Amino acid sequence: MAEYHSNREDRLTTTLSADDADGITSMLIGNGELATTIGPTGFHDDPLDPSATAHQTQFFVWAGRRGPGAGRPLLDFGSLSRRLLIDRRTPTPVDWEQTLHLEDGIVTSRYTTDSIIEIADTFIPLHSNALMARVTIERTANRSRQLDYRIRYRLPRWPAVRDVQRTGAGVELRYTYLDQMGTIVIQSRCDDPDCGCAIDQNREEIAFVHRVSPNRSATIRVLLQFSDRVTFAFPLDIEQWDDYAATHRAGWRAYTGRSVLMTGNAEIDRLRAVGLYTIRAQLSPWSIGPTLSERYWGGGAFHDEMYPFYALLSGNHADLAARMPYFRLATLPQAQARARGTGALYPWSSTEDGQERDPDGLWLSERFHLAQFSAEIWALWLYTRDLSLLEDLYPVLREIARYYEKNVVQIGSHGRLSTWPCVDFDESVGPVNGGPFTLSGTAFALRCAADAADILGVNPARGAHWRELSNGLLASIVVASAREMHGEVFGIPDGAALHYSVLGHIFPFRTEIGSVRARRSAELIHRACRSTRGWKPGLSPVYDDTNWLWAGAHLGIVHAMHGEGDLAWEALSSGPSCCGPGLVPNEHLAADGHPRVPWFTTGIGAWIYALHAVFVAVDEEATHLCHGLPHTMDDCTFDGLLGGGGVLLSGTVSGGRIERLRAQATTALRGPWRYTVPTRLMQRRRPLGTIVQTTPERLILELDIEPDRPADLL
Repeated sequence: MAEYHSNREDRLTTTLSADDADGITSMLIGNGELATTIGPTGFHDDPLDPSATAHQTQFFVWAGRRGPGAGRPLLDFGSLSRRLLIDRRTPTPVDWEQTLHLEDGIVTSRYTTDSIIEIADTFIPLHSNALMARVTIERTANRSRQLDYRIRYRLPRWPAVRDVQRTGAGVELRYTYLDQMGTIVIQSRCDDPDCGCAIDQNREEIAFVHRVSPNRSATIRVLLQFSDRVTFAFPLDIEQWDDYAATHRAGWRAYTGRSVLMTGNAEIDRLRAVGLYTIRAQLSPWSIGPTLSERYWGGGAFHDEMYPFYALLSGNHADLAARMPYFRLATLPQAQARARGTGALYPWSSTEDGQERDPDGLWLSERFHLAQFSAEIWALWLYTRDLSLLEDLYPVLREIARYYEKNVVQIGSHGRLSTWPCVDFDESVGPVNGGPFTLSGTAFALRCAADAADILGVNPARGAHWRELSNGLLASIVVASAREMHGEVFGIPDGAALHYSVLGHIFPFRTEIGSVRARRSAELIHRACRSTRGWKPGLSPVYDDTNWLWAGAHLGIVHAMHGEGDLAWEALSSGPSCCGPGLVPNEHLAADGHPRVPWFTTGIGAWIYALHAVFVAVDEEATHLCHGLPHTMDDCTFDGLLGGGGVLLSGTVSGGRIERLRAQATTALRGPWRYTVPTRLMQRRRPLGTIVQTTPERLILELDIEPDRPADLL
């Protein structure tokens, strides 16, 4: 198992504090099923102000547990707050700081008042849908006074049938609401045997009131557990709090240790760690939404899932990444019904059972999202070469291709194929004919289905037709003349404003890579879409002075694919400056400099994948090693990044040259493994394997690798 070796504190913690509080960002905790954000005390703020942005995610949501109505909202499972009184007086706050331990998945909150210091360790265990907290109270003044510490669970605000009972460990609440039945248990205890505890309850809350004697400090533990018919859980025992915490830490360390990347830039490395935390804390058993919260898109699964999918897959989490395409397989019948039998039309924003949760709007005409689900399946195949996965998921590829064939591809006025008018990636300009993301995605999805049919030996006639349609669409790519680039670039039809959707031809749909116009297009977006801290998506006025981690990441991916390491690194390096306090990723920084949608998984997923692609990238041809390295990167190390066919890669770059490259197969390969390395980094080094092709830019080699026998490639 790979481990972090240096800069431990810099890389593996991030902090929010009173000094950088923006009123928008709260600290995230979650295990992908249960999630919430918490305030400076390590609990939810009390009272919660519905108008305060930072408070709007401070209640428990549980993936898949939704209420009635067209929007199918995630249910509010209550909030857990604390209230401190000293001789019946609320002490005056002085300062606070929260540290997120990224390797352990635990938040430590240090809250200072004029009388005490509270230190709370809070987390949602990876292995259980519960909140666990341990609070140490240290007196700094007024030591002789009475201290009351109230733990308050505000009950869910939906009309459930409730049965509340006292148990030996605390209070158990059984509920029935619509088709949901479950149990909520809250326990709390003080480690000081002289600390008194009373339990108050009414129709709105359950509270534990710990009374700490004068001149005493105390440690108070809290355990709030959820169980239902979807995810039954055996009751946890608060007396085993330390054991549960150890299991939780081990789970997070196993997750973060799957792959390691040290670039020599502490901020870049820390942002990667924050990003991996952001994704895992919100990765549901079904898929992943932009956030796991009701405030921001209600935990729906969008096309956005593709970006954290690539981050997980390339970082050696193929098992977790596979949740997304298997979710699309599970909801295929609903998608077929929406398409009325003519393929599969997935919702724009899907609930866990495949229903649309977004309101009526122009986004419902977008169709490129289907191709992104095809891209996930095809990438999973390329990275694993697991034929059973391709067999399982082929029905999704087939039905998406059928939908495009029957509903999206159209013959234009001059007999050329195109795609029907719909909203493309840039929603700000409305529908366009043959939009770049839609056209390239349609062509890509048709080709993937055809290639998969060939591999599996099924549907030969239909596969040939899909390939013919794909080729016809590629002959209709819209181009434009860019005077500043001295030639032709990918264009956007109907005179729409420039947008980085033109890069869809390169990534994620890979219909044209490395051509002169592809490189020109990437450089044009690099120049034209610069903003105040990084990049904006396009030139529509709505994007003026905004900064999108997502846009810079997309550029980084494309430049790495082209071997333009300096440009890739320039785009990637803007990532930290586009984040909020504590390097918390967001959808974008608005023109006023404030973050919108903290803990946004999409942009950071794209950014992590871009970072990985600098070192290891996979396509049908080969696994490409270090093609995105900039000339300025002298020293870096990577370990456990996933290459094609399930091969794990590690390497070291020192003094601007590759010093070590190692490949390790995790399963038996079906034939020789092929890889490429940039010629400029070899400097009289002889890579291992048979040279298949040599160009001025790279060497293509292949060799046989046996499982569990690492091969030193240099």
